[in-house]
Amino acid sequence: MSYVDVAVGIGMFILFFGLVLMLSINYLARTPIGGIVITEIREKAIKLFKQFFSTAGTPSNWEETGEIPSELGLITTIYRIPIAAEEKNVSGRVNEPVTIKLTFDDDCVNKAWNNTVRIYDENFNETEYELAKQVFCTSQFLNESFVTFKVNISKNENKNFYVYYSNDSGIPSKNYSLTFSTGGWSPTNGDSWTEAKTYWNSYGSSGSIDTNCTEKWRGNASIQISGTFASNSLGLEYNPTSLITGINNSWYISAWLYVDDMTGLNGVNVSISDGSNTIETRITDVTSETWYHFERELSSSKWDGWSTFNASKGIDFIRFYMTNSTAGITGVEKVDELHFELKPLEIKDFPEQSVAVVSRKKVEALNNISYEQLREITGEDYKFRIEISG
Repeated sequence: MSYVDVAVGIGMFILFFGLVLMLSINYLARTPIGGIVITEIREKAIKLFKQFFSTAGTPSNWEETGEIPSELGLITTIYRIPIAAEEKNVSGRVNEPVTIKLTFDDDCVNKAWNNTVRIYDENFNETEYELAKQVFCTSQFLNESFVTFKVNISKNENKNFYVYYSNDSGIPSKNYSLTFSTGGWSPTNGDSWTEAKTYWNSYGSSGSIDTNCTEKWRGNASIQISGTFASNSLGLEYNPTSLITGINNSWYISAWLYVDDMTGLNGVNVSISDGSNTIETRITDVTSETWYHFERELSSSKWDGWSTFNASKGIDFIRFYMTNSTAGITGVEKVDELHFELKPLEIKDFPEQSVAVVSRKKVEALNNISYEQLREITGEDYKFRIEISG
């Protein structure tokens, strides 16, 4: 047999196999399966979907009309804020926390119950988060809040996230257990995320420092001082036994600050020493009993004395303190999550979007209705299954 005969034979076989496949598909589409053809099954599925998930034609008394009740016809609106993260540095990030201030409800029409906040990435993977410095419209309805969540991103990568929320006050809150990778961050003299539990001193004050901190994120476990303004100052100083190395003026310092009462104070001062030169700045928009996120590049011109400062020499100490014209008054200051980091990821939020979804009440109602009731509602005498996931 020649190669030509083989080629012709293979060609005929492929042609014959294609014809058999086409005829089989057509036959199956026309062949009843338990008395119903595939095309009819498709049509009935579409009909069921419209009956249970349409906003139109849903009177309240389905027993008389044979149609689904109004609470089963609810399509609710939820909201989402898109967020874009971009990595422009030389390496990727693993579980790196990013913080962004979001406005959930500028007009305070009560559409953002804080328990409903969820964050998903572009592949619809849920992302843990924490809200801080929440401002409410009424009750637990958010006006604005700082949102912190962790990002895994590769070098030169762009990644999208979506912050979802609604006005459904019946949604339970999520209890996340946030963990982050601190590898490559300074200081290395202790835990670079929750701060070292030692090396903290009071600054210009008389009072006690609580260093009984744990891995808990922001709150009672924070480093804090409770005392009186001695020499008109009250504050905390992080002063390790050796210089903090491995950073330079292009790095950033990040920390969360809390002051119980800012009455009569003109801000919180932050100063950093490289052993011979000190840079200092004053944060003037800290408010009482709220957490403030402080993040600033070490070489920024916003620092006083920054032109001669050289972080590459090592960091000698970091101070967070307040001053008052009158000594002897009492106060509380907390510092949490102090760390140095490379240039933060570029984070940008976009205008709010509305999303139509099946309401929680509808899902609960479908779960509580019997199969016989469903068959009566549909007016069809066949078996079916409704499955809702996500």
